[in-house]
Amino acid sequence: GVDFAFDCIGLKQTMEQIVPACRGGHFGACQGGTAVLVGVPSTTVELNAIEILIQEKQFRGSIGGSCSPERDFPMFLDWHANGDLDLESMVTERFPIDAINEATTALAEGRISGRAILEFQH
Repeated sequence: GVDFAFDCIGLKQTMEQIVPACRGGHFGACQGGTAVLVGVPSTTVELNAIEILIQEKQFRGSIGGSCSPERDFPMFLDWHANGDLDLESMVTERFPIDAINEATTALAEGRISGRAILEFQH
């Protein structure tokens, strides 16, 4: 199995697959893998608690990358200043503020592949 399994979808089927995909650990010797739920689920799911316990696996949620602004923002700013974090490439759409309804529709229909920015006119 893998050290980390990420479910970025949040469907019942994908949530049920990430724990078994993780490597098993051994009590007192090594910890098992970590299943991370990133996608926002629309349903509940049953997990095999015995597998998680006996194989020392972990199941955790991570919303927004579990970012801690106090800890992470200075690092992000350094990366950007050094050219290691290209923020502009993450923005795939720009909308003037008066097109907010169009932007919301595009987001709801899945037509925005990265990040969109609403721009206020000066």
